[in-house]
Amino acid sequence: MAWQAKKVFTLEDGRTALERYCAYQERCQSEVKTKIVSLGFRGDAADQLLLDAFAADWVNEERFARAYARGKFRSLGWGRIKITHGLRAKGVSAACVALGLSELDPEEYEAAARLRGAKEWEAASGVPLHQRRYKVEQALYQRGFESEWARETAPGREE
Repeated sequence: MAWQAKKVFTLEDGRTALERYCAYQERCQSEVKTKIVSLGFRGDAADQLLLDAFAADWVNEERFARAYARGKFRSLGWGRIKITHGLRAKGVSAACVALGLSELDPEEYEAAARLRGAKEWEAASGVPLHQRRYKVEQALYQRGFESEWARETAPGREE
């Protein structure tokens, strides 16, 4: 494979590319920093682009945390623990993580845990009762639900 030089961007080109990147979906600060570096900007130019992104409100950590929590919960069925770890991995502050988790409706959260528990219960049919409960609890832990939710929502507790 032949060596190819990277395209050199001016600061204005970088702003335009960054605006398009941030307009596509909500982004956190670390994602934007990575994009700036991938565009070839370093030092003062990179800092200036990041400041411009914050000033133009293309990047907003609170908005990102809320959208991330809603999206991961509704589309992937993640629990609070897994969402928290995902936000921390992206470098989001603890205050923004708390704001993101506040987006989750408690009734909807409980219903999702119960639904996931019921699905896992059905999938583990033919297994002894104590192993079946264990499988359901482990599946809920893996999805990021708290241990008390996993124990309470595992079907078969009343048997």
